[in-house]
Amino acid sequence: MQTAAASENDGGASSAADDLATIQLPEGLSLYRANYALPITWSDDAAGSEDVEFKYQLSFRYQVARTPVYVAYTQTAYFRWLDDENSRPFRETNYNPEIWYRFRPGRLRPDWLALDIGFEHESNGEEQPASRSWDRTYVRAWFDQDRWSGSLKVWSRVPDGEPSTPEDPDGDDNPGIVDYYGHHELRLEYTFDDGQRLSAMSRYSFSDHHGALRLDYAWPTGGGSGYWYAQLFSGYGESLETFRDKRTRIGIGFALLN
Repeated sequence: MQTAAASENDGGASSAADDLATIQLPEGLSLYRANYALPITWSDDAAGSEDVEFKYQLSFRYQVARTPVYVAYTQTAYFRWLDDENSRPFRETNYNPEIWYRFRPGRLRPDWLALDIGFEHESNGEEQPASRSWDRTYVRAWFDQDRWSGSLKVWSRVPDGEPSTPEDPDGDDNPGIVDYYGHHELRLEYTFDDGQRLSAMSRYSFSDHHGALRLDYAWPTGGGSGYWYAQLFSGYGESLETFRDKRTRIGIGFALLN
């Protein structure tokens, strides 16, 4: 078994956050991106309490038979839990499976570098005209050394043909999506002496000058992989449904991190 947490609190009774932080995962399965729950998030397009959203993300990866092949699944959702007039709806859920092959230098130096070559799909699971989906191939170079880690991911969209319509839903659901997401994503993270983490993600479309910046700050709860978590996003492409909208969102909650 692979344990997602290194230790528990010293106290006799652990909190709910600490209980989550000591969850055990099957061999080969591990946390991928940040797994978080942000009960309160606010964006600058909010007009009232119905737009205060619970945002969460689940993300796991699996190493196939101890080979350099990995598969992963990430799900991000926005839940309007204060909007009782509309029966507290999930405004949007994005589904993101992917597969990649990892090249590592092994005995060659430096051994803290690696290169991933992969394919991913992302969609919101809706029907036309609300459907949003796209596929892309990517190359991701990354490093993990001492307190610093980071990656540069460059992708190419897989063509979907002509724009979709309700009569012909098999085409392109997102004409021009790369004008807002661009073709690359840069991530950097720094870990402090006491275990606190500060990370940044940026994207930019050089052709259309649309970009995005996200900052994440995590500080340990004292329970293994558990962290208190704060997030700030500003720019385009926060989610598939709103990728053309420029917005700023802040939120605070709890996370599980590798």
